Amino acid sequence: MGDGKKTQSALDNSFRGNDPRTVEIDNPAERAFWCKALLTTEEKLEAAVKAVGTSAQKVKEYLQAGRDP
Repeated sequence: MGDGKKTQSALDNSFRGNDPRTVEIDNPAERAFWCKALLTTEEKLEAAVKAVGTSAQKVKEYLQAGRDP
């Protein structure tokens, strides 16, 4: 997996939920998917969604920037 970074297309190709562009944290299966895909914890994922909304790209950028709660 290299340096642990995934492109949006890699996320799109591995997604099994409703919409690969939207992070839905209310669904436990999708929450688990996004935590694994973005290499983060549930707490950080939830904080990112609260900070920037449900756009997968914005959540990814937020987490990569190291903006921890």
